[in-house]
Amino acid sequence: PPPDYPLIKLEEVICTPHLGASTKEAQEVVAIAIVQQVIDYLKNGIVRNAVNVPSVKPELMPKAEPYIHLAQKLGAFIAQIFEGRMEELIVEYAGEVLDEGIYPALTLAAITGLLKPILGNGVNMVNAPLIAKQRGIRVVESKSDQSEGYISLIRLRLRGDSKETSASGTLIKKDAPRIVMVNGYPIEAEPIGYMLFFTNYDRPGVIGRIGTILGDAGVNIAGMRLGRTQPGELAIAILNVDSPVPEEVMNKIRALPNITYAKLVDLS
Repeated sequence: PPPDYPLIKLEEVICTPHLGASTKEAQEVVAIAIVQQVIDYLKNGIVRNAVNVPSVKPELMPKAEPYIHLAQKLGAFIAQIFEGRMEELIVEYAGEVLDEGIYPALTLAAITGLLKPILGNGVNMVNAPLIAKQRGIRVVESKSDQSEGYISLIRLRLRGDSKETSASGTLIKKDAPRIVMVNGYPIEAEPIGYMLFFTNYDRPGVIGRIGTILGDAGVNIAGMRLGRTQPGELAIAILNVDSPVPEEVMNKIRALPNITYAKLVDLS
């Protein structure tokens, strides 16, 4: 600005020299970079070089992006299967994800994913921590040496009303997110689209009856993953389906023998 510009005379203002994009060519390069960063945020929720969001070094972004995507999906998943008032979110990291210092951005992604199913697309990585605080949700970041045999592991634990729900995720082949544990039950499910999550007593015929109900309703099953710790005891299942399951169909599933809980999760 000009030397006599009123703004620079304020004690609260510190002026620094502008060192970049001094030529037309440089300005074009900067403009392209800004547009690419805006596209990354609008399409994938990836924030780069923001002044009010933890930054990830440019050279680490290729590694960070799939983890950010995973953290958002885990947050959205756990928010939709939790029953009760949210009071505390514990975000725990283990393995290589800790080595590069990218996890603060992942925590923001997890909070954003947690709140979006409730509040919609107005939630983003910039305002998510403030919104969580306003809603009385305490966020705790934790580090662990228990990666359950995975190279990296992100574990979310959501607490409230004397209840706790947990979900863990990792990356397969460096960029393919997977949910690998829910409430202590091992499983491997792709967090994508519509997911029918349910718990049941491990008895013959349970899955077949659910498949029949979905088939009669015209809902196609794209994938099925099951998890249990002991034969005959409680088990979990995640079905990826190609379309939403109507509530009346969900009620039929909930009414089946041996079904203890069923919820449609929307990660589309």
